[in-house]
Amino acid sequence: MSMHFFNLKGIYEQQTSKKSLIAIISIILAILFLKIAFTLFVTIEANKTIIPENINFKSEKNYKAEIPKIKSKIKKYPEDNTLQVELANAYWASGDIKNAIKTTDNFNNKQLAAYNKALIYYSQKDYINTINTIDKNFIEDIPKNCDKKCQYGYKMAQVIKTNSNWELNNYKEWLKNELKFFWIILIYGKI
Repeated sequence: MSMHFFNLKGIYEQQTSKKSLIAIISIILAILFLKIAFTLFVTIEANKTIIPENINFKSEKNYKAEIPKIKSKIKKYPEDNTLQVELANAYWASGDIKNAIKTTDNFNNKQLAAYNKALIYYSQKDYINTINTIDKNFIEDIPKNCDKKCQYGYKMAQVIKTNSNWELNNYKEWLKNELKFFWIILIYGKI
């Protein structure tokens, strides 16, 4: 009889450990599901942020009048990359796209230059040059030594490329880019 009792005790312990394991697996799966759902939401929201209608400049600011002022500041402080960015944005806002793109070539940070150039092309609905600029300047994965600003640039470049493929009705590439962006958000977090 004692042998039968120990056998029941073993069966009870096995069932209890199985229930515990199932509970742990269920919790892990629930967390994964929530992470994936949140990432999907962030992916969709990020895609909405980079559309030409959302690229706005201050309507009360006279960007053409700002260009000579910014150029004189650049002569005084040629190493200040933020002035180059300001100049490119002033050209862009005033409608001088050729000089806006040309000015991005003077940026010290080549990834920032490529991102701004792609954004300018995108705002002009030049989706082919947008995609080409991103493909040429952004490697497949975010580099390991990439800080938060760098990660932001890579993520947003992926968004711009994804949206460009959508606009070109290239749905196969759009889906690949969308899945890649989803994976980037899942690994690195929201923008």
